[in-house]
Amino acid sequence: MDNDFWEQIQQPSIQIAPNTAVTKHLEVVPISYFSPLDQQFGRLPKKAVPEQVESHLFGELDFTGSTTSEIDRSCLKTFSILDAAKVRNLPEILEASGLEHRCLFTGNAARELANVAPYAVALTEDSEFTRRLFTDSGQPTDLWACEPGIFIRSCIELDAFCQHFRKFTRVRDIQGNWFYFRFWERRSLFHYLSGISKKTDIAKYWAHTGSGNKLHYILSDGSNWARFSGWDRRDEVISYSQFRITQMEIDLFTSYRKKAFINKLKAYLLAETRDVRLHNTEFVSHLCDIAKENGYTIEQAVADFSVAYLYAGNYVLPRGSAHADENVKIHQLDRARSMKKWAVSNIKTLKST
Repeated sequence: MDNDFWEQIQQPSIQIAPNTAVTKHLEVVPISYFSPLDQQFGRLPKKAVPEQVESHLFGELDFTGSTTSEIDRSCLKTFSILDAAKVRNLPEILEASGLEHRCLFTGNAARELANVAPYAVALTEDSEFTRRLFTDSGQPTDLWACEPGIFIRSCIELDAFCQHFRKFTRVRDIQGNWFYFRFWERRSLFHYLSGISKKTDIAKYWAHTGSGNKLHYILSDGSNWARFSGWDRRDEVISYSQFRITQMEIDLFTSYRKKAFINKLKAYLLAETRDVRLHNTEFVSHLCDIAKENGYTIEQAVADFSVAYLYAGNYVLPRGSAHADENVKIHQLDRARSMKKWAVSNIKTLKST
């Protein structure tokens, strides 16, 4: 089974006029709704990407009113950062694709985490692999449904691209603690960039590379697509060693992940129990809070506990009955699974009490 201001993505009303000061925020350009490609029977040549997103990924971007140079307009390359944890045998698939690619992890991490690491790949419009990323035809080779990664454009070569984004694979918070930063998760980055787009002190790290090349991100939150474009750096000097994840940014990710999990849990519980109370999202959020209060933090454990609670109510809470498992030495997954099994098998008895 990862405030509502996230849901409104609007194109900024401010446009940059020639020879004026650069407006330092990420420009957000909505992309028209589109469906993934099908098997395209009888179509030759086959399209690599849907028409609505084609210009954003491989065409000349709309720089109306921008100070962007003609060179920057003509040399844009298209990259993707893909999650090997979402695509089985991704390293082998990339090798067979013939496309230039690199693992963003290096050294021991690249070897030991090869099957869950992020990979950068330079996409071409005529590649079969590019088509697979946008195809959902029911074939096992289709990659659309697994949402494997993000798309980025810039006037930069792959090695320089990797050098830049490796700066973000491990980051520090304001207390100096290090952790892996999974920025290549499409929906998370969409909401993150939406939240920081006008916060120049943070957005500057995502607007362009250290060498000054503007970056354009093509992302989706699962239903909406948008392009996030940086600004011209000019004489701005950025020290990426000073990049820190602030509490505000952590809260953005936490808020999104909780919202995404609640929606996922809601669908799962409706399928399992058909409880009409689940149509109220606040009720589902309350179930999550109850699960957390009782020591269930792993997604599957929260789901199993919630099923048990919907059927048995307080009978599954500690001190609520003799059926409650108070042995804290038992792993939460096992406790929740056992609790769900007990509640489902005793549902008729429970409903009569």
